[in-house]
Amino acid sequence: MNSNIHLVTVLIPVYNGEKYIGEAIESILSQTHRNYELLIIDDYSNDNSVQIIQSFSSEKIKLIQNDRNLGQSATLNKGLKLSTGVYIARL
Repeated sequence: MNSNIHLVTVLIPVYNGEKYIGEAIESILSQTHRNYELLIIDDYSNDNSVQIIQSFSSEKIKLIQNDRNLGQSATLNKGLKLSTGVYIARL
């Protein structure tokens, strides 16, 4: 399988999610399955969400930041377009 294609994309849209985003990332990174990417789309948060995401140093994490608030549906659709997984798991 091409190294740029993953079996699973775990897609997390986040907007002002500083309270839970760290725990969500830790949960995904602790999984035993290894053929995945963790695609996090920040929907123009104005809290510490991005800083928390950036505090993780895993090659599995791909952070995309919207340049304005698009809303959950548009952010999810953006994530679907950017995902490389055969399967999508939304968190």
